[in-house]
Amino acid sequence: MDNFRKGALRGMERIGELKIASNKIDRIEDLTVTEEVRKLTLLGNHILEVPPPEAIRDIRVKHVSDGGNVVVVAAAIVVVVVAAATVL
Repeated sequence: MDNFRKGALRGMERIGELKIASNKIDRIEDLTVTEEVRKLTLLGNHILEVPPPEAIRDIRVKHVSDGGNVVVVAAAIVVVVVAAATVL
């Protein structure tokens, strides 16, 4: 996966769990997730660019789970273990 483009997750209905795992993500342009998704799991992803706050402000799910995500920041690798909504 290269980029999470704007509207990539639009139109999904009645999703029990959306799991994004073990990807190399260059950039997150938009990670809008509506109430149609009950659980969002981000696990073991390598994210090259920290997304701006507006790219992640619209995550409206009941449960968010994350772990083992790596974000590259100014040539340093930071292991992300905090809440996904805060990281992404």
